Amino acid sequence: MKPRIRFFALVSVTVLNLTGAANAQSDNGLYQDVRDPDASFVRLIVPGKNYGKVASAGISDLQNGVSNYIHVEPGEIKVAVEGAESSFTVAPRSFYSVILADDGTPVPLPDTLQSNPAKADIAFFNLTDADELDLFVPRAKANVAQGISAGQNSSVAVKAPLTLDFEIKSGDAVLASVPGVELRRKEGVTIIVTGRDGAYSAFAHENSFVN
Repeated sequence: MKPRIRFFALVSVTVLNLTGAANAQSDNGLYQDVRDPDASFVRLIVPGKNYGKVASAGISDLQNGVSNYIHVEPGEIKVAVEGAESSFTVAPRSFYSVILADDGTPVPLPDTLQSNPAKADIAFFNLTDADELDLFVPRAKANVAQGISAGQNSSVAVKAPLTLDFEIKSGDAVLASVPGVELRRKEGVTIIVTGRDGAYSAFAHENSFVN
């Protein structure tokens, strides 16, 4: 995976209009009362791995290889995943997800989280060997992310609350699907697709933070 960063924030008006049909639901507020507006956060997205480290914080409670966002101070930090280590500079008031390059080196990708009181953040990570993948919403017949290269991510915010099914597509072919993803106001969900050589799977992870 190349550590080249590409973001795509295309949201169909159709997707936004779906919220009118959604029933009101409670917002658990995983972002609320946790995040200092000046803080920076780093998490691991390393499916198949069991433990890692962000700055001085050891992480062993990975869910499908995904950690909570860990609060870090701006500046240079080290990250490690099962013995593989790298360092990078954290900017103030920023978010990063650390993935693994093809050689196992931890690579940081910046995240874009809005935490808008009226919207839900959706992040999409292509951790496959396939390029130009789309994140498609069948109900809206529209993409919320398009043309995401291998080893890259995309972030977008949509009006919430609502529940949507997602498909990961390469052209017209559906590589994987994630049904029934709940989107809540001021919260975030990360959809991750993994696999190689034609065998792909995907899952959704609800973002959470640890100070």
